[in-house]
Amino acid sequence: MLRQRFNAKTIGSLCTIMLLVASCGGRDNDQGVPEEDADVSDMSNLYQQPMQPSAAQLSPDRTVMKVNGEDVAWGAFQQQIQPLMSRLPQQMGKEQRAQILQRAYQRAREQIVVQTALRQTIDEENVQVEDQAVEDAIAGIRERVPEGQSLEDMIGQRGMTMDDLRSDLRRDLRVQKLVEEKTGEVEPVTEEDLKEFYESNPQSFEQPAKVEASHILIGTETNATEEEQATKRAEAEKVKAKLDAGADFAEMAEKYSTCPSGKEGGSLGSFAKEQMVPAFSEAAFSQEIGEIGEVVETKYGYHIIKVTGKEEASKAGFDEAKEDIRRHLEAQRKQGSVQEYLQSLRDKAEVSFTEEAPAVIRPQTASGSQG
Repeated sequence: MLRQRFNAKTIGSLCTIMLLVASCGGRDNDQGVPEEDADVSDMSNLYQQPMQPSAAQLSPDRTVMKVNGEDVAWGAFQQQIQPLMSRLPQQMGKEQRAQILQRAYQRAREQIVVQTALRQTIDEENVQVEDQAVEDAIAGIRERVPEGQSLEDMIGQRGMTMDDLRSDLRRDLRVQKLVEEKTGEVEPVTEEDLKEFYESNPQSFEQPAKVEASHILIGTETNATEEEQATKRAEAEKVKAKLDAGADFAEMAEKYSTCPSGKEGGSLGSFAKEQMVPAFSEAAFSQEIGEIGEVVETKYGYHIIKVTGKEEASKAGFDEAKEDIRRHLEAQRKQGSVQEYLQSLRDKAEVSFTEEAPAVIRPQTASGSQG
């Protein structure tokens, strides 16, 4: 049976399960993925083989790999690597850049192999999901779209249509259904397991002291001059004087604060001491509830802080924490079961490379050469 060609267009946002794909193929390094300490100093063959076009010259539609007989195009690798490429500093050395990209391409190969095997399996086993499940997934995505934007506009910026999104989500849900069927039930979590985890991880159940506060920020630029800083501080002092005279803090925050929290009356919610810059935390934690403190300077500018609540440090008891522990351990065991299934697909997959496949996507030996 002819298989659907696998190219950059067919790689979508596979469901959360696919987060585990990245670690497939790394067991005992049996797939030739380079170890972290592998010698990759000789990068001369990284992007090209003798008599082959360089990776940069390959067309995105050019087949470079086959997974169980299905073509994989070079564009699939490009799409996997592009986010990393955009984050690499321009000043990074050529050799260091090559080493990072080599490891990234090796991981991309393993991800694509498992993604392809999963998609092949849902087709072979005719795994189906209801249309309503797809629409429910779309509704869930719409709820997370930022205010002022539309889902259609967001996916349009990626060159996708709503039909493309529905197709991707249907595949995602089919994969999720397949994996759930294949992994089944996991070993039950016992009371002894719960107690052992609780006793072995005391720090996980400790809650640090927290303060609930609002603030008004008169922001400064990073390269502000002393004169500009003095002007901003004077503005903050004027706002503080109005507050001391009885002005409403939330109204003043909305009017004067340059922090996005100003729209919420300056509310920052509750936070632990280490979550804020030191000067801000020291001031907030030293104030009494209801108190509006003096102007505080940080690298962001000048703050006026109002403390609205405090929580003492505490530790959750076993009975209070046990259900959270149970959910954590069950998820952990389920994840292990899913990982084993994905690894089994990878182990059974027949992978080959075309003559034009760049060395960077081929399995590498510990010395960094083609395996």
